[in-house]
Amino acid sequence: LNEALKQHIEDNGHKYKVNTLTQVKKSVNRFLEHIGKTDIPLKDIGRRMVKLFITSRLSEQSGSTVSAYVGYMSTIWQHADDLELTEGANPFSGHKINTQSNDSFQLFTDDELTSIFKAIEKFKGTKDNFKYILPRLAYVSGCRIEELCQLTCEQIFTDKETGISYFNIVDGKTENAKRRIPLHDWIVDIVLEQKKNVGTGYLFPTLTNQRNDGKRSDKVSKW
Repeated sequence: LNEALKQHIEDNGHKYKVNTLTQVKKSVNRFLEHIGKTDIPLKDIGRRMVKLFITSRLSEQSGSTVSAYVGYMSTIWQHADDLELTEGANPFSGHKINTQSNDSFQLFTDDELTSIFKAIEKFKGTKDNFKYILPRLAYVSGCRIEELCQLTCEQIFTDKETGISYFNIVDGKTENAKRRIPLHDWIVDIVLEQKKNVGTGYLFPTLTNQRNDGKRSDKVSKW
């Protein structure tokens, strides 16, 4: 399996984004961890083995994540089969995995919002002031968390004619993701002060990036 993974990456790795490539490798690692082996011949992998892996992972991860893992390994196996490095039916294909989330997201109540904003007052002016600013910025902007964590001082402007301050989202998955978002009166002074204190570069420079794809929101998302 490890050799098939290596061959697949050599032949097709250029087609993947960095984060996707990480997930492809992780799918194989998760599978080998599950069966308690460092490697396994492709011919020894059966559908029952894969089904047990699926059941085990679903107790810890979402259906969409598990489905992605199985899909990646199916592609790896299929590539090996195309190169005549294995034979027989693909044990990773054709599994039905429910990818619909059972979680129902609800709006925060006024009391909950009050509690949240009160609890994060202590971070104002500290090295962790992103914990004070980001929830407020998220509340009035509707931006995705990664968009806010990627903000730079150079993306924040004040219109000379109207005096309205805004930040400019310059990158996204679609053209519609590129947009200007006015800074609400409740947050504008805090954001402009943060920009002044930081000067240049990321608006929240204390956020570290430990991902291959450059995303900076992991720390905030977990918090």
